[in-house]
Amino acid sequence: MCLKKPLILVADDDPAMRFMLRRALEKDGYAVIEAEDGAAALEAYEQAEPDIVLMDVLMPVLDGFALCAQLQTLPRHRRAPVLMITGLDDDASVEKAYQSGATDYITKPIQWAVLRQRVRRLLQAQHTEKALKARETQLSAVASALGEGLIVLDAEGRLTFMNPEAERLLGWSLPELLGKKIHSIIHNRRPEGDPIAEADCLVLKTIGAGETYRSDEEYFTRKDGALFPVSLVSTPLRVNDRITGAVTAFHDISDRKKVEERLLLAAKVIETTTEGIMITDAGGVIESVNPAFCRSTGYSESEAIGNSPRILKSGRHDGEFYRKMWKALLETGQWQGEIWNRRKSGELYAAWLTISAIKDSHGRTTQYAAIFSDITEDKRNQERIKHQAYHDALTDLPNRLLFIDRLTQAIAQATRNCYMLAVLFLDLDRFKQINDTYGHALGDLLLQGVAGRLRRAVRDSDTVARLGGDEFTILLPQIGSVEDAAKVAQKILASLRQPWSFEGIPSFCITTSIGIAVCPTDGEEAETLMHNADAAMYRAKAQGRNHYQLYTPELNAWAFERLAMETRLRRALDQGEFVLYYQPKVEAATGNWCAVEALIRWQHPDLGLVSPTEFLRLAEDTGLIVPIGEWCLEEACVRNKAWQDAGLPPVRMAVNLSARQFQHPNLLAAVEKALQKSGLPPAWLELEISEEVILRFADLAPIVLGDLKSLGLSLTMDQYGKRDSRITLLQKLPIDRVKIAASQVIDLSACHDARKSVKALIALARSLDLHVAADGVGTREQCDFLTAAGCDEIQGHLFSDPLSAEEMGRKMGDEAKQEKDAEVESRPKKTGTLLPDLVACGKPIRYDKNDIG
Repeated sequence: MCLKKPLILVADDDPAMRFMLRRALEKDGYAVIEAEDGAAALEAYEQAEPDIVLMDVLMPVLDGFALCAQLQTLPRHRRAPVLMITGLDDDASVEKAYQSGATDYITKPIQWAVLRQRVRRLLQAQHTEKALKARETQLSAVASALGEGLIVLDAEGRLTFMNPEAERLLGWSLPELLGKKIHSIIHNRRPEGDPIAEADCLVLKTIGAGETYRSDEEYFTRKDGALFPVSLVSTPLRVNDRITGAVTAFHDISDRKKVEERLLLAAKVIETTTEGIMITDAGGVIESVNPAFCRSTGYSESEAIGNSPRILKSGRHDGEFYRKMWKALLETGQWQGEIWNRRKSGELYAAWLTISAIKDSHGRTTQYAAIFSDITEDKRNQERIKHQAYHDALTDLPNRLLFIDRLTQAIAQATRNCYMLAVLFLDLDRFKQINDTYGHALGDLLLQGVAGRLRRAVRDSDTVARLGGDEFTILLPQIGSVEDAAKVAQKILASLRQPWSFEGIPSFCITTSIGIAVCPTDGEEAETLMHNADAAMYRAKAQGRNHYQLYTPELNAWAFERLAMETRLRRALDQGEFVLYYQPKVEAATGNWCAVEALIRWQHPDLGLVSPTEFLRLAEDTGLIVPIGEWCLEEACVRNKAWQDAGLPPVRMAVNLSARQFQHPNLLAAVEKALQKSGLPPAWLELEISEEVILRFADLAPIVLGDLKSLGLSLTMDQYGKRDSRITLLQKLPIDRVKIAASQVIDLSACHDARKSVKALIALARSLDLHVAADGVGTREQCDFLTAAGCDEIQGHLFSDPLSAEEMGRKMGDEAKQEKDAEVESRPKKTGTLLPDLVACGKPIRYDKNDIG
């Protein structure tokens, strides 16, 4: 292998010197090029790039000092050592040579042995520098290629090197940190904000202790002040067994930390989730389970791991079930569904299970993950909800939905097998009175008792259902004749007539009305049979209650008429067919009129004036009583204001509130609207609420009455004495007066006990500072007794029948004139002649309490 000779440039203006230098150098095996002045030497240098330059100081054009200075302007890798040859040996010349960039110098006359050693030494030094430079370049390339940050510190902790990755991670450039102590810059605080002392800095400890330190988690600070986690290795730098610094390699572990946090979170979720988790290998051997698995199955972790999931097998699923499961797992990698498993205790439980195959990078199944939740309680809840959806909550009897379903199925079977079935429709008689008298709690107990007696009265194959309220239905799915259904009805009537005993109240009896419809004669569809049995039941009630009625086609006409009446009622309200009649109330002491009561009538276009007894019960049942009652209230207020505006003496206008109105949430707004629309001062409006209604809503009554009283109107408890009003309740009610029921007044003439009762009622009211009125007064004897007993106001036929608005207006005018012209007697006087009844039978038209308005 031929080695290239070192090339030496000789620059000297003396040809003889150049010749001697060439001969000496070539003899030692060097290649030589020559230049006779500085300019030629510079040109030769740029073209040949010699390994060393020998130049004379004194040369024309460009002397040695200037040439040397020019060479120093070249890039470092193109610079060659310069050996100056000079006859000048003064200190200033030597200093100037070195300042110009000379590597060494030799004086004339030249000592050739010294020259050879100087040249050889310079060439060796250059070779060493080039090797070091190449090594440095190589190391720099390696450092730059590293995927880790690399920083080098000196013994004082100052930065001497930083690779590009470190620059990228830290945000600082090498020039920005070079020569700086970087502990306080990049490794100065912990995530919590606490400072890191120099004594705790691993990089500085490496320098101080001379040991290698490793850390899986430290925190460096970026230029923008953000902390980021790193793993690092810090190794001491040694030169001749002396520590000169440290090299620290670090790696940003932010992504790894995020993965670790996610894994930790996943582990916590697995540990704390309520769902059981089981991991098996590809062969089905359990590798791990979570605490929820152990709680749910009863197996501990050690008992489960290494075992097979077959330890949970319930035995409720056949082989086909598991074959389908594995088929889905192998084809899709997942199976999901409901499964029954067995706990360690042997108890079976339902679970919703999801099994997923876990595959490696080659798509091979390595594990199976099974996640399940115990749905036993959910299934119980579903069954309970399903039961509640099809059963009555109070009696646990089938409800309408289940009854219709069973009836539909029974009709289909009866049709196929050509036999009869019957539907019985029951409604308890006067259940509402029992409920109102003794309260809803006892009413519920009674309904439960009725359900029990009905079950015992029929066969196990029969269905007893509660439709709602006090309505029950019974399905007899297979009977031989209509008489069989009638016998069951008779048995039920007899059973329910037996006395009922509940703690704290006297025994009482109830009855029921039953309608019977038979398939196929009375219908072959469920709804038809239900409708016809309902119609028969209503007919049984209309005929006096407490018996059964077989369906006949004629009952449809009766039911249709009832529906038609409801339709006409709605139309009557829309078309203004209702009118109000008015009956005066007089002061017992003076006979002067003090109030009038508004009483409703229906002016039917075809039937004429219809009695309230023919439509008010239906209005109450259908809810029409609320808009009808609101109309009465507005009409009565408008009429009273019109009378006052006409100059008639002001009197209170009494309007009755029905049970539905009393509990209606819009009651207060309806009263306010009537007063505002009419302009009637509230003091001239009196609302009458029956004792029965107040007792039925005993908890609600003080609140509702209080709200009404706040409007400034007058309140009266009507039908006083028909029920057992408790003194504690009366004390809570913000009422102004009580009105003795007409039924109590009628008995005054013939019954001594009635007189005692009325006196007691008046005394009780007086003790509570309540005014007392009496209704239904038809004789002078009744009037005198009531006045003597302390009654304040009297109302009844003795003074006037109900009058139309026009007649009442004239009567009020006449009464005012009589009061003005005549002296007031000490007892009530009979005002005017008794007017004939305007409707029927010579008595005012009444409904239960005497009318509503």
